Amino acid sequence: MAGRLLLITEYGYLSVNANANFQDDQWFSAYNDQFGYENIRQEAYWLYNGRLSWYSNDGSYSVSVWGKNLLDEEYDSYAINLQAGFGFDYYLPGQPRTYGAEVQFKF
Repeated sequence: MAGRLLLITEYGYLSVNANANFQDDQWFSAYNDQFGYENIRQEAYWLYNGRLSWYSNDGSYSVSVWGKNLLDEEYDSYAINLQAGFGFDYYLPGQPRTYGAEVQFKF
């Protein structure tokens, strides 16, 4: 799900972008079900991202700020059952909240 809003002025335009991504429940098994090994499972979650950008009318520069995973949702992007060989499960955590800024000049 995504949305974009533009505000146009005589000096340039402002672009506001937002999106949301939903990941439903999943098991990290070959068949994505609880029958192989029910402990390596990820509950459903949402991730929200946004970007705010200013563009000059002549296209010579732009300035942006952005953020990903704005609510700092904790989730696992991958997991593997290592119980038989090592006695534990391995989980790869998803990306935490990140943010940044960009400045672009064209000449």
